[in-house]
Amino acid sequence: MSKCFKRPLQLWKTLIGQSFSQAIAYRAQSMVWMIGGVMPIAMMLVWLSLAGGEAIGGYMPDDFAVYFLSIYLIRQLTSIWVMQRLDRDIRRGELSMLLLRPVSPLYCYIADHMGQMMVRGPIILVVFISGIVLSGNLQRLDVWNFLVFLPSLMFAWIIIFHLYYCLGLLAFWVNNAMAFDPLLWALYTVLGGALIPLDLFPPGIAAFLKVLPFASALDAPVQIILGKLGPGELLIGFLIQIFWVIVLMLIRVLLWSIGLRKYTASGA
Repeated sequence: MSKCFKRPLQLWKTLIGQSFSQAIAYRAQSMVWMIGGVMPIAMMLVWLSLAGGEAIGGYMPDDFAVYFLSIYLIRQLTSIWVMQRLDRDIRRGELSMLLLRPVSPLYCYIADHMGQMMVRGPIILVVFISGIVLSGNLQRLDVWNFLVFLPSLMFAWIIIFHLYYCLGLLAFWVNNAMAFDPLLWALYTVLGGALIPLDLFPPGIAAFLKVLPFASALDAPVQIILGKLGPGELLIGFLIQIFWVIVLMLIRVLLWSIGLRKYTASGA
């Protein structure tokens, strides 16, 4: 039994170690990415100005501060660039080298993100906690909410990873899968709640948006940090996240299976 666990652990250790070393070597690039992700901080200042000390749609100024700082945290912790990797590897034929390895290319792409996050994660957490402290909302960070937040963050990462992965797989059929990147980014930003909290939309629209994968990847974990969800709402949120995890995994397997047959048939 120990051998069954030892080999996968050694595999992940090697893959993540390679990604971690690369992230350390190019740490300046990671810093640029993090600086480029401060849009939620700017939106926080906008909404605090609009609120002017009053409530908007049930959100007090402190709620806006915690909400957009949480948006920053989650967007940074779920940063995904697998579409770019897939588009490049498939179009240039570099996927062939990955297919020769004894592990699935999927594991290599996942490990690539995990290694990078080991470098970026601590800095992101420092920025988030500093923002919470400076805005006077440290008392809003609840231990129970944090424990519930962790599995929600994991599901959010899987969802956004698969959204980008599935679009990246379109490189099997189109010349530039990256053309879909701005569209996905816009949908994720607007419909996920990065610009406007989904609760501020009309009730019917908000209810619809909350069942989309974009909300599951962003708004759902944010609401847990805010502490605005009751037990029933938490359960529904997790069920929606699990639903999208399963659906997107099935789509990924289907696209990979069909696309790989086309790829090998082309002689790559």
